Amino acid sequence: AWSWVGSSQVPEGGCRLELRGPGGPSGRPATIPEPEFVRDLFSWLAPQYEEALLLYSLGLDLRWKQVLLAPLRPRPGERALDLACGTGLILDRLGRRLGHRAVVGLDPNRAMLLAQDRRLTAAPRVQATAEALPFRSASFDLVTAGYLPKYVQLDRFACEVHRVLRPGGRLAVYDFSCPTPDAFGRLYALYLDRVLPWLGRRRDRTSPMWSTLLEFLR
Repeated sequence: AWSWVGSSQVPEGGCRLELRGPGGPSGRPATIPEPEFVRDLFSWLAPQYEEALLLYSLGLDLRWKQVLLAPLRPRPGERALDLACGTGLILDRLGRRLGHRAVVGLDPNRAMLLAQDRRLTAAPRVQATAEALPFRSASFDLVTAGYLPKYVQLDRFACEVHRVLRPGGRLAVYDFSCPTPDAFGRLYALYLDRVLPWLGRRRDRTSPMWSTLLEFLR
């Protein structure tokens, strides 16, 4: 995975956010998918989202979340916003550090927000998009986002995050990247092409969404 951590300072030319991984560019799709595709995909994924994350990441997703939060060093008294909060995995971790009333989760998909009810998190959650945040300026000290950048216009996302961050605020983002063409990259490609489709067929033999999702990941 790649990640990006930075402050709320923005250069004079406006808001820009370039995400790069250990081996170079992020591998982000050239165009973002249509909103209808994203809605249908995550509505279908919601009941099995956490299981799917573990499958796609070879079990590394929980480790990546720890790595994401470590440099942020959440401190008591700070407020945090978790974008594309999904089923609340990052939101819950932030809540345990800052108090659940000091964190807010946001996700555009209602099914994903409803799936959070299984976690019994007390943190408030909002249905909205990361490109039009329904919060006042300078509302948060921390903003996190997992698996979000491929679905948004990065410049609009960066401007909205900058707007809601307080001076000195911190942003941390992570997502899948295209592996470098080494032995691990070849193994991961084999996993995506052969192993993951087999696991998907065993999990849900009737839905075409597995093949759609795998094609998008590639």
